[in-house]
Amino acid sequence: MSQLRIVALALGYVALVATAWITGDDLLSAVCVVLLVSAVLAPRLGRQARGPWILWLALVGGVVAMTLAGHGRTSLDLVPLAVNLALAALFGHTLLGTHTPLIARAIVAIEGAEHLALPKVAGYARALTAAWTA
Repeated sequence: MSQLRIVALALGYVALVATAWITGDDLLSAVCVVLLVSAVLAPRLGRQARGPWILWLALVGGVVAMTLAGHGRTSLDLVPLAVNLALAALFGHTLLGTHTPLIARAIVAIEGAEHLALPKVAGYARALTAAWTA
């Protein structure tokens, strides 16, 4: 997909969200959330990918249930919370097992591996990753 098309779709989505938010329309708010969930999960929604499809169905089902209960706008309001929870999970996952903490990866990418080897830098990277997880 061309960059111009991606930018146009993003701007259209922002306009749709703004309209939903300003009008408080439950159905339009729900459509915005379903479009966002679909766009985020689209790369993983293949024929053999059961997990992403189950996640998609659960999220869309939740949005539909909230909309039918008169809380479609709430589903749109919950998007920032969902983003924060997803980021916390991403940061936290890198603290498990033998994974390299996400902040340590950033330090290596920006400053180089020798900077991470300096005294207390690796511990700082792990602590900062843990803070972003909390």
